[in-house]
Amino acid sequence: MMHADFETENIQLLTSRWERLRAGALPSSVGFSQATAASLLALNQGQVVRAATVHRPLFTLIPSEEVLENALNTDQARGVQDQDVLLFLINRWRAAAGSFTFAEMYFCMSKSVYSLLKAATFPKIQAAASVGVDLMTIGVRPQYFTHAGQRFDMETAHRTKLAICNSTNTGY
Repeated sequence: MMHADFETENIQLLTSRWERLRAGALPSSVGFSQATAASLLALNQGQVVRAATVHRPLFTLIPSEEVLENALNTDQARGVQDQDVLLFLINRWRAAAGSFTFAEMYFCMSKSVYSLLKAATFPKIQAAASVGVDLMTIGVRPQYFTHAGQRFDMETAHRTKLAICNSTNTGY
């Protein structure tokens, strides 16, 4: 994966959730805490795009490997395919086709999640995107959006470092 792939994913996932929040969706319905929703709602669309333009994914897999495993072991689609979840899963599936080190570094994948995704087929990825379970969560703290979105002097490299420092994953 290239940095442009991260940016494309971040922009699509973040702006679609921001738009839903602005339309009145509850923060929990888009996978955000109240604090994250408040930070995002304080931004305009250009600021949301700026915050999303970083060289690391802003969304991460939900902590439960069991939920991912159940979604991937679905025999058939159960509903409408969620395009955001599909993009999210495809990017992680593609990363699992490469080295574990890359998947662990960029996507915070555990060895068991890496193995699940590496063994998955594209039809399984497509079916998992239609299970109706949100398999992703925001991977940065709420204050990331305030700083990355509102600070015009921060270049992409600085926002990327800020996203890493504000990661909700342990180890940073």
